[in-house]
This record gives sequence, structure tokens and C-alpha cells, in this order.
Amino acid sequence: MGREIRGGLVSVSEVKEMVLESGTLVSVREIAGLSETSIQSARSMTARWKKSEKIFALKVGRKNYFPLYALDPQSNFKPLPSIHQIIKILSVKMGPWQMAFWFICASRFLQGKTPSVLVSSDPDLVIASAKFEIDGWLH
Repeated sequence: MGREIRGGLVSVSEVKEMVLESGTLVSVREIAGLSETSIQSARSMTARWKKSEKIFALKVGRKNYFPLYALDPQSNFKPLPSIHQIIKILSVKMGPWQMAFWFICASRFLQGKTPSVLVSSDPDLVIASAKFEIDGWLH
């Protein structure tokens, strides 16, 4: 059975497939390489981020994957500060897979761009878009 996501019916398996094919996810091992830390350190770091909702993780098999667009290359691949706010907003109605899907979908609110593309350059606009996604015209 499909779930309504952004005005259309998309099954959970289709959401997962689209997110996985988007090329926007990285493993703990990849984060370790990007941030030039050990895998153990990266594992500990990402666990803390996830627990404090600074980032969300997608479980695939036994591995966690994280959205690369949520990590800031300017701060040694730590989560962008705006991601925490966006997670707080979206988690009211979405789980991690739906959030990941939202980030990769083009939005009329963002003039046809995706939140993943704009989150580092215009975080306030993406936060407003997240509020609009959840509350509609109330914001």
C-alpha cells in the first residue's frame, strides 16, 4: 500500500529505492575517510550525532548510512547546524527514510530545487520549507 508523500502515492519500498539511488548517502567508513579520523572514532561520533538528533541515519542491512548533504566540509564533515532544526520539524510526521526522500525531492517552495542542494547555502529557506511541509500555510 502506498503512502501519500508530497501529493502523490509512493510506496515505502519506492522511497527507499529512490533514496538509495540518489547517491547522497555515506557510510561510517566514508565519513572516517572524509574527516580523516579512524573508523572507531567516526562510529562513536556519528552515534552521538544521531542520539542528539544532529543527523539522521538510514539503516540498510546492518549498516547505518548518513546524508552527505547534511555534513559540512568546512567543519571537517560535522553536521550542518540547520540539520538539527530540520529534523526536529520533520520528525513530527516523518521517519528517517521519509526525511531523506523529502531532502532529495524538488519543491515548488524552493523554486524547483531540492532541500539537499540548498541546505548548506540557504539553510533558513530550507527550514521554512520544512515548516511549510509539515504545517502548510500556517507558516
